[in-house]
Amino acid sequence: MAAKAAVKLFEEKQGLYFVMQVIENKRAVSFWKKLYQELNIEINERQELIDDEQCLIQTFKI
Repeated sequence: MAAKAAVKLFEEKQGLYFVMQVIENKRAVSFWKKLYQELNIEINERQELIDDEQCLIQTFKI
């Protein structure tokens, strides 16, 4: 269901996106990486410490 909502959003609102997950939230990291792969979305990814938590940040254009 979440993947369908993301696809619908991307179809309706094209532009630049910024998505962030706490690295320890493996379900979220897995969800987004799988979605990027399935939709052939090229991402730029970096790690950053935010509020004392290591985060993954992806940016991409739809």
